[in-house]
Amino acid sequence: MAPRPEIHPKARAIVFTIVAGFLLLIVTGLSLIVEEKSQTADYWVAHSFEVRSLLDRSLVLLLDAETTERGYLLTDDVSYLRSDASFSDLFALMTARLEAMVADHPSQQARARVLHERGVQRLRLIDAVIDDRRSEAVDSYGAGLRVRMERGKALTNDVRSLIGDMKAEEDRLLTDRRARKLRFDRSATAVILSASGILIAMGVGLVRIQRDLDRREKLEARLVQEKRDRERLIRDLERSNRDLDQFAYAASHDLKAPLRGITNLSTWVEEDLGDRLNEASRKHLEQLRGRVARLESLIDGILSYSRAGQKRTTPELVDVGKLLRNIVDLLSPDNQATVVIAPNMPSLTAEPVPLQQVFQNLIDNALKHGRTDQPRVHIDVADSGFFWDFSVRDNGQGIAPEFHERIWGVFQTLESRDKTGGTGIGLATVRKIVESRGGTTWVESSPGQGATFHVAWPKKFVDDAPPQPEDPRPAPASRISQ
Repeated sequence: MAPRPEIHPKARAIVFTIVAGFLLLIVTGLSLIVEEKSQTADYWVAHSFEVRSLLDRSLVLLLDAETTERGYLLTDDVSYLRSDASFSDLFALMTARLEAMVADHPSQQARARVLHERGVQRLRLIDAVIDDRRSEAVDSYGAGLRVRMERGKALTNDVRSLIGDMKAEEDRLLTDRRARKLRFDRSATAVILSASGILIAMGVGLVRIQRDLDRREKLEARLVQEKRDRERLIRDLERSNRDLDQFAYAASHDLKAPLRGITNLSTWVEEDLGDRLNEASRKHLEQLRGRVARLESLIDGILSYSRAGQKRTTPELVDVGKLLRNIVDLLSPDNQATVVIAPNMPSLTAEPVPLQQVFQNLIDNALKHGRTDQPRVHIDVADSGFFWDFSVRDNGQGIAPEFHERIWGVFQTLESRDKTGGTGIGLATVRKIVESRGGTTWVESSPGQGATFHVAWPKKFVDDAPPQPEDPRPAPASRISQ
């Protein structure tokens, strides 16, 4: 690596001066902005006081009008009456001004409109009562006057309530605006102090720049070396996985050969002995062949589990309904079993073989654990956003809640393997495949209620490993109820 050129102290001073000037401009600009916002906050504080004053004057005007009404009705003294504009006209001018001032606040403006309406109604009612009394059209103790007085009282209460609500809101706004102004004032001080601190810190920072650059170069060199080590480990792991796959295939082949020999020998012994073989010995030979078959299934299951989630195949558009029908035809359940596939199965982009493995294991598991006299399996799907929620429900004995997670483990069965013929690997393989494709699995069940196995399969295919093309064998023709 070429040596890094030394930065001349004068050049550092120039850089420092430029940066300091730039910071000074920033501080000046921030100070102007904060000052402008502080002045705006002052305006809105004064605005709230003016609104409150206008509300108080409106209420005083209304109370003066009511005092005039009562004084004139009691004394018939015209000196109580105004000689200039009517109360309603003055109140209308005040509330119009108020409505304009609170135009920035929709709820306050709505209250101002109602206040204008109710106040003008009240004051016009006072004007009408006074006019009727002056023309002697209404008896001061008549029923009509009492009705107007009751109506006026209700309107006055409405006006008082509206004014109280508006003043309470203005008090809240005033508190907020005072707090905002205080924040702006404090911000101005903070800007100046922060700028001073930054300028001081720059001097210290320039000293540390060189040291940080040296440390960064050393860190980058170490990261490069770690990356190389990690790539080497990945290559070693891939080679180890390939060797393990080859060993698994070879071991499975070598283990199956003597097992087939045991099966053939037991059959030959049974044929050679013929009638001389008693019933107990014949049963023992049948059990021996059953154990051998189960051991072969166990070897296949272990091999399948070891490969699950590792080998990637080319994705394609899969008709899930057709795939399910082909799987059931492949499993060939007996005539007493019923498998129902919901008609709304989607088509999705996925790797056909892993998806087939998932459904085949789940359906086979449901048929094994359904009712012995008439097993019934129902396959459904629901749209859950980013996933398709596939469910496989059986009518078996169900699973207690404490075993809902245990059954997904390798070699975990809740019944005797002699009874079900299972290996305890199928559900573990399902979970491993689904989780390697970004999905999840779970079961819903309770004793005596059957079990429903769920698979949340991603709608969008995510290729996180290089695809390895593989031609899946064509499925047989469908023969299933739907």
